Formats: sequence, structure tokens, C-alpha cells
Amino acid sequence: MDTYLVNSTGKVGLLDEKPVEKFDLNGHFISYVETNDKDSIKAKCKFEHNAKGIMTSMDTAGNNREKKTAITVDYDSFGKYDLPKSFDSIGKMDVCYSNIITNK
Repeated sequence: MDTYLVNSTGKVGLLDEKPVEKFDLNGHFISYVETNDKDSIKAKCKFEHNAKGIMTSMDTAGNNREKKTAITVDYDSFGKYDLPKSFDSIGKMDVCYSNIITNK
């Protein structure tokens, strides 16, 4: 879905960003690229999945390929989430998630 800027009077203005989403042959979401109105890349996200199609990691980079954030998802022996973690641009853990469930 393209996103447009709206001015203070509510008038829709210039294109702000447009996403491109890619899926693998199994229908798993594998990448997301966000571009501006001149098709310059603003951000890229790459997703990896396990054999069951459940996301195991996400990496986000900016327009110059600089790392912005990463999320890793580990699973316990029963296949349940085991504290997914988020890391900042220098690799320092900044968020740890709990009570995560899979959508049915």
C-alpha cells in the first residue's frame, strides 16, 4: 500500500513511500523493501523461516545497507517461542519479548 503525505487541511499530497513485498514459493513472507517517491530505498527487511514456515529471524537495513535492527526467534523443544529478542544497530539486545503466540 502506497503512503501519501497529507497537509494540515487534509489534502492528500506527494507520495511518501511505497512498499514491495516478496514471498517464497511456499507463500512465506521473505522480504520487504520500502522506497520513497523517487524509488530510492529507505529500508529493507529480510525474513527467515524454519521448515514449518515460522519466522526465525528478521534483519532490517537502511538505504546504505547499514544495519538498523535484528530480531531472532528461538523455540523450545515443543516448538513454542523461547524469548524472541531484538538487537539494535550495534548488536546490543534492546528488547526481549515474552508471552508470544503464533496466529492460527
